Amino acid sequence: MKYPFWPDIKGFRDIKFGLDRVLELSKRLDNVHLKLPSVIHVAGTNGKGSTLAFLQAICNENNIKVNKYTSPHLVNFNERIILNHNEISDDFLTYCLKECQKMANIKPKIDLTFFEGVTIAAFLAFSIEKSDILLVETGMGGVLDATNIIPKILAAIITPISMDHQAYLGDNISKIAENKAGIIKENCPVTTYQNFNEAFNVIKKQAKLKKSNLIHIVNEGQDISDNFVNNNIFYVGCKDKFWYLKNSNLNLKLLKPNLIGDFQLINASLAITTLITQKKFQIAPDSLSKAITKVNWPGRMQKINCGKLYNLLPTNSELYIDGAHNEMSAVNIAKFIDDQKSNNKIAIIAMLKDKDSSNFIKAIANSFDLIICSEIHDEPSSLPCHELKNIAQKYHGNVCAINNISKAFNYINNNFSKQGNLIILSGSLYLIGEFLECN
Repeated sequence: MKYPFWPDIKGFRDIKFGLDRVLELSKRLDNVHLKLPSVIHVAGTNGKGSTLAFLQAICNENNIKVNKYTSPHLVNFNERIILNHNEISDDFLTYCLKECQKMANIKPKIDLTFFEGVTIAAFLAFSIEKSDILLVETGMGGVLDATNIIPKILAAIITPISMDHQAYLGDNISKIAENKAGIIKENCPVTTYQNFNEAFNVIKKQAKLKKSNLIHIVNEGQDISDNFVNNNIFYVGCKDKFWYLKNSNLNLKLLKPNLIGDFQLINASLAITTLITQKKFQIAPDSLSKAITKVNWPGRMQKINCGKLYNLLPTNSELYIDGAHNEMSAVNIAKFIDDQKSNNKIAIIAMLKDKDSSNFIKAIANSFDLIICSEIHDEPSSLPCHELKNIAQKYHGNVCAINNISKAFNYINNNFSKQGNLIILSGSLYLIGEFLECN
């Protein structure tokens, strides 16, 4: 289904931090949050979905049954709830939603946000359809995120943190990190990679407070001044088609993931170190390369080679789609684009009003010859393309506004048909979802 019938979609943007409502609904459903399998909980700003995809693939290779909860979806809501390889069926999803709706409407009625309601519905599904491991992605923050009602977990992962959702999580890196580090539980192993020392120091402090073992992923050659036990630092390096993950006790030589971008080595490292250091499940080292080379994560630097919209482009075009929407992810896009050889590099961008469009465009501006500012169809929170154009013109001299991505593709065909074009569609996962649905 495109969206569930409950909770009301008009509450889609409503955010009310706190765990009382979800805990009360779970209690009315016989405490479904206490009936879940071993949980790996993932928070952070960038790379959560890819990290979960690597976790899932490694578990699959080791015959570990996996359920998974992610957000947002790209085309259909069912993408968010994976039950042993498969998206939840419409019938089972409807059953779980109706059960939650019925219990929420018992007096006193529980006034749930959209994310709170569907999270408990997912937990109900996971409590019925059993697995060995449940992979859970936070919605936005951590400490008061609706997913954070699970009292004990197998492991926590905190992916790279950057500025995003400042209105809700805090106006600096330390505050955002403090929020996301709230998923760390007592005596719970936690793995992290951070670009900012402020974020790492907050996570380190929280792990110490919770008596949790902290595993730190760093780039090979990076100077580490922290007083870590050597085997708690894993170094990531890369050479030719191989990459390396090693510490004082281990040296893994691995094939590169199929996912595009060197930053995916960090996401793969977070997944691998979490699984090989946990104590409950056996992970075969020779399964790792096989697993990570099988991972496919739509909408994340995904190359498109066919489809209705793709066919609107000149025949000598390369097209990539990526749901990046903050400054750090824009930097990753710029690095990828700068490494590509093309006569004409074009960005088609649409963003939500609450995103930092200015710093996003600033980070990618020098990598493109043209920036086309567009809009997300049927999305009230989409920033109007002319407003986005005004922002983009501060950083780039060749900008135009086209309010429809189909028209944008036609514009490229009509004006750049004789050039070798590299096009990237980016700025929002909702834009990527629109593209995938229309293509």
